[in-house]
Amino acid sequence: MHKHIRRIRRGLHLAACSLAAMLCIAGIPQAEAEPTEFPPSKVYATAWGLTLSTDGGGFYNDLGRYILLGLNIGYDIEPYRRAMRRFYEEQSSCIYPKSILGLIRTKDIDNSVGFIQSIPIQKTFVAVFTPPGSPAVRGPQELAGKRVAYAMGAKVPEYLGADGAFFIAVANEVDKARMLLTGRVDVMVGNLPDAGLVYSHLGSALPPYDPSYRPFPAASSRVVCHDTPGNRAFMDQLNRRLRSLHSSGDLKRFYEGYGLNASLYLEQLDQD
Repeated sequence: MHKHIRRIRRGLHLAACSLAAMLCIAGIPQAEAEPTEFPPSKVYATAWGLTLSTDGGGFYNDLGRYILLGLNIGYDIEPYRRAMRRFYEEQSSCIYPKSILGLIRTKDIDNSVGFIQSIPIQKTFVAVFTPPGSPAVRGPQELAGKRVAYAMGAKVPEYLGADGAFFIAVANEVDKARMLLTGRVDVMVGNLPDAGLVYSHLGSALPPYDPSYRPFPAASSRVVCHDTPGNRAFMDQLNRRLRSLHSSGDLKRFYEGYGLNASLYLEQLDQD
């Protein structure tokens, strides 16, 4: 009886091997062949306050959902450091709003190897603001002895090049803006258009700054992803949508709906 069962098993094994060989000869793909679709995991959004809030509110959340509309990818809002950590840990994930060059400049990554990015969404600027009614800062030499507020997690102290300045990291962009208005700090480092949206929320005009003094080069906001087949497919779809939004004027109208000067942020985008 046992010999009979072994003969049956041996016969089934030989038949399976013969079938596999015939499938290979016939050019029929086997079960182990790579799938034709590689769904990406998700886009992590780096929450930092009013303009990109963990509750889903704010300009950048609205912008992120708008550009991702109709695309098959998740959108997960996390506190800034947690979002960055998950992006590094999950090799199929993406981060927004960032750029590869921006991540290199802030020393978050060493080089571009293993990463891909979308075409530019918008152009952003880093500005150095002073309290209302005070002269604008024109260079790093004027920061000596000043209390400088900046976003927690940013590499401002390393890159501003200001000797003798006292740097204060602030977790919330509204608190950071309010500190300048109340005199708790002498200087605030912030991004545009973000700062304009925050001060508008506080019912204040944008504080003084020198447009010619840019401690950081202008940068482009993009979606950055790990370089995987799924993310490449997603990036192709995203870039088609972004080109359509730019060329149709829909993105311009989106910015104008927030009271922003769209041409300042959407024209002559830096190709970083």
